[in-house]
Amino acid sequence: MSRSLAFLSLLCLASWTTAGAQYQPAPTHYTIVNAGGGQTQHFYRDGDRVLVDLNMPKSDEQPVAIHMRTIVDVPSTKQQSWDLLKASVPCNSPRKGDWGDPFGLWQQMALDDSVTPTAIGQDTVNGMATTVFEKREKPGTVKLWRDTTYGLLVKAVMTPTGAQPIEMFETKEFRVGAPMASVFTVPKRCVWKP
Repeated sequence: MSRSLAFLSLLCLASWTTAGAQYQPAPTHYTIVNAGGGQTQHFYRDGDRVLVDLNMPKSDEQPVAIHMRTIVDVPSTKQQSWDLLKASVPCNSPRKGDWGDPFGLWQQMALDDSVTPTAIGQDTVNGMATTVFEKREKPGTVKLWRDTTYGLLVKAVMTPTGAQPIEMFETKEFRVGAPMASVFTVPKRCVWKP
């Protein structure tokens, strides 16, 4: 593919993502609670710091309960994680890099291949006004609910061909505003230097 054709393709993709809807910039102070697939994730962001709380209770699919927290320094992408169920497990710094920004989910799920989502209607999900999109692919259909204010992906349901729908995740709560400072408390056993 020539450079000019590749650039034109990227330009078309960028114009499609903004066409028809102008979203406000993603906030940098918020609380988001996502649930699905047997887990719950809380995202607490206060400017340059984020705390991600992942809770996976014991179940048939998950034989051991998991409850982890990760604090992130957004500019440097430095992270540190700790186990809330096993205080004897040392804290660790898994890596620098992607921390699972919920405002990046639209890019990952809607624009990850050559199938363009089509707007099919409006809906309200847990008090959030959304536009509903649909992607038809060979393995089935994916429906995506996108917040009309910030463009946050708030729900995703996949329906494999000939099977029942599977809810991939749903945003149960979204509040703009600084979370309580106590959320960002790191255990004394961890050495956190952002």
